Amino acid sequence: MSRWEYAEVSWQPHQITLTFFTLQGANVHQTPPAQWPATLARLGLEGWELVSAIVSPTGVHEYWYYFKRQVPG
Repeated sequence: MSRWEYAEVSWQPHQITLTFFTLQGANVHQTPPAQWPATLARLGLEGWELVSAIVSPTGVHEYWYYFKRQVPG
């Protein structure tokens, strides 16, 4: 049976917030928006697969990206 880890990325004009959900809990990291291309490339290199992306329904300039990757073992 496959096990998965999940990540949520919230992109806003002033910051990017990455939340990683693992079996041990959640870890939150923040980075400036200028780092978005490098952050996206790093997620891909670490095996994260984009599974969904949505725009804020409230009209604010915010996007959410959802990723998953298989837990080895």
